[in-house]
Amino acid sequence: MSDVSAVVAAYWARYRLGGGDRQARLRHEAGEFVWAWDLVEEAVHIGTADVLTLLDSLLASPKADPCYLGAGPVEELLVHNGPRFDGPVAERCRRSELWREALACVWLDDAEEQRLPAVKAFLPADRASE
Repeated sequence: MSDVSAVVAAYWARYRLGGGDRQARLRHEAGEFVWAWDLVEEAVHIGTADVLTLLDSLLASPKADPCYLGAGPVEELLVHNGPRFDGPVAERCRRSELWREALACVWLDDAEEQRLPAVKAFLPADRASE
């Protein structure tokens, strides 16, 4: 993987561009920093060996938005590779408020939740599955 600190900086820079002024949004649309988003997306879809370390680093950034990360990469990781990462993600949730915040923004359907008994304990109980 590329230098993790560079990926983290570029990932959150791209996120901020998308919600910025017109000039920032144009830079976002032009694909500035898209390589970092692509790298994270590929890591969660494949379920690379270092994907949780990457997500840890993204969450630890002072620029992080845990809910954005939860509704995006964390949710994708669980949908595509859930059973493999059920225990490790739940363990991170036990130890980290940031991981719990991220998981609070994950939406899984009933079948996906049933495949993830350890993570299910950290999903909001009052959220209706879709």
